[in-house]
Amino acid sequence: MEVNETKRMMLYISIVILTSLLTFFTAYWYPSGLFWDENYHIASSQKYIDGVFFMEPHPPLGKQIIALGEAIFNFFGVNKGIDKSSFNTTDYINSVPEGYSFAGVRFFPTLFGALSSIFVFLIFYHIFSNLNYALLFSSFYVFENSIIMHSRGAMLEGIQLFFVLWALFYFFKIINQKRTLLNYFNLGLITSLAIAVKVNSAILLLLFVFLAWEDYSKNLKNLNFSFSWIKEFLLKVLVSITGVLIPLLISFYFHFAICQNVLENRYYNASNKYREILSLKQAGNPVHFFTMLKDYIGYIERYEKGVPKWDPSEIGENGSPAFTWPFGYKAINYRWTKWRGKVAYLYLQGNPLLWLCGLIGVLLSFSLVTGRIFFNSKYRDEKNFKYIVYLSIMYFSYMLAMMKIERVMYLYHYFIPLLFSFFLFALIFYELFYDYIKDEDKLMLMFTSFFVVEIFLVFLFFSPFTYYIPLDNIQFMKRVWTKIWGLVPVTY
Repeated sequence: MEVNETKRMMLYISIVILTSLLTFFTAYWYPSGLFWDENYHIASSQKYIDGVFFMEPHPPLGKQIIALGEAIFNFFGVNKGIDKSSFNTTDYINSVPEGYSFAGVRFFPTLFGALSSIFVFLIFYHIFSNLNYALLFSSFYVFENSIIMHSRGAMLEGIQLFFVLWALFYFFKIINQKRTLLNYFNLGLITSLAIAVKVNSAILLLLFVFLAWEDYSKNLKNLNFSFSWIKEFLLKVLVSITGVLIPLLISFYFHFAICQNVLENRYYNASNKYREILSLKQAGNPVHFFTMLKDYIGYIERYEKGVPKWDPSEIGENGSPAFTWPFGYKAINYRWTKWRGKVAYLYLQGNPLLWLCGLIGVLLSFSLVTGRIFFNSKYRDEKNFKYIVYLSIMYFSYMLAMMKIERVMYLYHYFIPLLFSFFLFALIFYELFYDYIKDEDKLMLMFTSFFVVEIFLVFLFFSPFTYYIPLDNIQFMKRVWTKIWGLVPVTY
């Protein structure tokens, strides 16, 4: 890359970061009240700070990072003198003490959410090989209302998406070069960080399948099963598994080592062996690690079995089946407050223009791939066609897996495939306007810039749902573009 190109890249990345910091961080501590899963995660984070024993239906890394934010802010005096001991004897808090600040617990989810824009920009640059289009298409992330709103809470998805996008960027970076064992190990580490936040990040494990196909498809097609490549393949598998296990196991070890104080006989159905370990204060001893890990995984399994199924007949049902997510169903009213004849909402409502683009990207990508299979249709950039195939496989694999889950699921579980759909749209856009982009046609660049302005204007129009800005009923109904979303105003 030339010096001028590098300088421009740094400038554009700075623009993306500053924009995302603005959209994500603006008054992120507001509202000063709990919403959605903050009731669970703030309680968990406080247990880490005070060393209280607990189990939880998610891997521990995300909540540890949330706790770190609170601990740092506590060090500088935020929430100093406020009694948060009640958080340690419940898994679901209904209220916070007077004067409690959410700045600490929301800091890292918001920061990770904002910094994810770096990887978004770099992935788009990898697709277009053009800094201008990478910058413009970064608007698909920095002006996406639902991801911004959700990431501004003390919840897991803002942290999770950072690692998901990092893994995806790293995959794009290494797929077209000669890969070393270190590359496989590094991808394993990054993938593990995502899984250590939320288990549904396991869709990233498909990236290793794609790399294996890149490395050994010719051997398989030619039935060349030589000892040398099989040995090399198994070594890469071993290195990848090692990379995946290390952060995951370390995060669990810290959980066990930190959370040793049992309050009010709250053992979470831990086995007698685990209880003995806790009574002897030996949870930090690695010898007992797998005993404790088995109990934790058992708790997750029991918890998931107890989660109710989606019930559309239930009044106030916030869940939705996976096949409705690409259409934006169901928007969730996380929190609302009446204010001077208006209502302030925190609504999980996406930027509809972006979601429409994502859906178009998925449908056209599917058509393109099936066209190649059945009619041997061509794509002008074979490198990017390969990305379309891989992202499509990941998208549909994720969606099929979600459809098989019996427990109730929610619209934010679509965030990962939503990002895949944005990249698919960019790849289709690149194919359709290949010559214009390659020739750096100014009219095409202007057209794309106008489109980004529209994205921004739609973002602003729906921003009251993102930033808890009061609306009257007329203003609210102007934002109900379709009944599919399930937006319902609060009436007096």
